[in-house]
Amino acid sequence: MDMYLFRFSLKERRQADAFERLDTDGKPFSRERWIRDFFSQRREFSHFGSTFVFVPEPMGEKYLPTRITSGWIARAKFLPEVTSPDEGLQPTLHESWRAALILIDPTDHKDGQKIAFEQSNDVGKALAVLRSLVRSMNTQGDAEPFFAEVFAIVQEASFWVFAKLHGYQIKTLSFDVAVPNMFDGPDDFTEELKKLRDKNNAARVRTTLTSDTSLDTTAKNIAPIIDYTEKGAGTVRARANDGAHYNSQDHAKRVTIDAEHTDKAGDGFWSSLSNMLGRIF
Repeated sequence: MDMYLFRFSLKERRQADAFERLDTDGKPFSRERWIRDFFSQRREFSHFGSTFVFVPEPMGEKYLPTRITSGWIARAKFLPEVTSPDEGLQPTLHESWRAALILIDPTDHKDGQKIAFEQSNDVGKALAVLRSLVRSMNTQGDAEPFFAEVFAIVQEASFWVFAKLHGYQIKTLSFDVAVPNMFDGPDDFTEELKKLRDKNNAARVRTTLTSDTSLDTTAKNIAPIIDYTEKGAGTVRARANDGAHYNSQDHAKRVTIDAEHTDKAGDGFWSSLSNMLGRIF
């Protein structure tokens, strides 16, 4: 079972306190509590015109650490079949549900707000499905305390492998990044993003660098941006002088979990998953 890794990026909304939805204790939601609240109940959302459903998994509470929220994202598929002989073997459609496992660590630490989502061809491409889910999080109402985005955690150094393969002859380099909410670094790039967040209420920053010859991607101001996006805080696209393209979304980090042999509805699956959870979180 392949679990692809992603990360939430949550930006606090600017709103009047009187209209802000509060936690059950009457206090403002923290990032962690807001994520937990959303994924504590069944949620329906639309993905390319089809209805998808998130359902929490009670077995996860039994076997996984308390910091982990677990559940399933499912969609219905209609399979052609025929009725019984007594009903004349007439063509009909049978509704069959397919589901993919999702695990979330919403805690606020260096590697927190992390998502592991099972890649399932029957459900859909992991990142695309998650982005549709996040859109539903952002349309719950203006009183919600955070604006959410999701990005893939990228395989380490995948951009530098691409750049080296093409002799560091990079024509165009594009960044689409979320403003910091948990990755605070000493570099100028992170500081500038924080200013745009705090002074201009920016949620994302998109920049494209283009050269008439080739960009100097080895300059020290580029590495912090690449490192920032690899953590799951944005995307990077590049085009080499020879026309080759790089997209960080194509290099999402994944972990293969050997839990296929057990029934996903049974104790064996969850016990096996618990034993291997350290490979994900």
